[in-house]
This record gives sequence, C-alpha cells and structure tokens, in this order.
Amino acid sequence: MTNIVRFPGRGSASAAPDSLSFLHGWRFLAVVESGEDYALPIRGIAHDDGPTIEINPVYITRADLEDRSRVVLWLCPTLMQICGALLAESLEASDGIGRFTTQRWRAFRSEASRHVTMDWREILASTRREGVGYMADHLTASLFMESGLDDRLGDHHA
Repeated sequence: MTNIVRFPGRGSASAAPDSLSFLHGWRFLAVVESGEDYALPIRGIAHDDGPTIEINPVYITRADLEDRSRVVLWLCPTLMQICGALLAESLEASDGIGRFTTQRWRAFRSEASRHVTMDWREILASTRREGVGYMADHLTASLFMESGLDDRLGDHHA
C-alpha cells in the first residue's frame, strides 16, 4: 500500500519502543530521535513498524518527555497525527489494515478499540461516516481520557 495521503515519515523507526513511565503498558508507542537537524521539535508518525513519536533532540530530550506537567502539550497532538494517518490509510486498504500489520500496530488498534468500545471494523465504519478528523480526535480523546492517563497526570499535580 502506498502512502496515499502523503503523511511524513513512512520509513522505519529502528529504535525499540521506549516506555515512558506514565504510559503504564503502552509498549506499542516508540520514541525516537530525528536524524535531521531541521526536523520539527516533536511529531507523531505512523511508521511501518508502529506508532512513533519523533523528537528533535535540539529542542526536546527524552527527559523532557517525562515531565508530567508538559505531557498534555505534546501527547494528544502527536497521538492525533498518528491516528489520522492510521485511519486515512486504513480506510483505503482493502482489508482495513494496509501496511499497519506489526505487533505494535495490533496492540495500538486493540487499545484504541478497547477505549472507544468499538472493534476496528466499527471504527472504520464510523470514520467513513464522520470523517478522519473527527475519528482521529475521538480515538485520541479516548486513549487519553478513558485509559485513565489524564487522571494519572492530574494526580501528579495534586
């Protein structure tokens, strides 16, 4: 399947998934450093091997990502970028999966399905009906809120 919507970063994230302490089991999400000096400070990428957050170490370090007071500033936008690419390409794939076949992608879809209480076919049907932007937002909000992540981050400030 080609990258039909031309989202950036279709290549491979070679690093093994890092576990950020507050994610509690989201081992499907990799964090990699960009190899480009002029890359964006942070972005979510739908890599072939799994959902990936790419950081430019000129602006952001891995330690910065652990700062719980700032997580809401970067996690939801990067998840939305990942969800948008996943949904757009999955809609165009005859099997509803396309190139997103790795264990990390299966785990991501499973987690998203669990938190929106819909199986993947229902999510794609809703995406056809409501649009990629709406469903990317819905998946992101569900992953953030329904997973309890927002509560764990909020407890940090109390």
